[in-house]
Amino acid sequence: MPGAGNAGIPPVMPVPGGTGRGAWLQWFLPLALLGGGVLLWAVEPRGQIYFPRCALFEATGFQCPGCGGLRATHALLNGNLGAAWKLNALYVCYLPILGWVGLVIAARRFGRRLPNPFAAPWVIGVLFGFAMVFGVLRNLPVFAR
Repeated sequence: MPGAGNAGIPPVMPVPGGTGRGAWLQWFLPLALLGGGVLLWAVEPRGQIYFPRCALFEATGFQCPGCGGLRATHALLNGNLGAAWKLNALYVCYLPILGWVGLVIAARRFGRRLPNPFAAPWVIGVLFGFAMVFGVLRNLPVFAR
């Protein structure tokens, strides 16, 4: 019988307060995001060597669905919604969804549960499908800038 030898050992449950080996992540990740956000607010990513470049664009010249997201974030942090929309409209549309999912994950970390309609497999499939269609359309000569 598999697992019969471990029948008396209770499972180890994570502590909501975050003690142990991974506890530093609950502080490091938000601080790293905040630091990256401040850097991105202050410095325009175009032409900077320390911001990542899209490997697909570098190799093929085609823009992936995420191309322009870093520059769009810079534009949004500086209050320029129009420029962000021109750089990557899909990213601007998906940003509230990403924010909600991040909030759901953070709430779970502190023992709260928020509804997450974006966790349904069909919703993930639809969002992924929109991203793929957007990636194809943005590379067609009709829609090229």
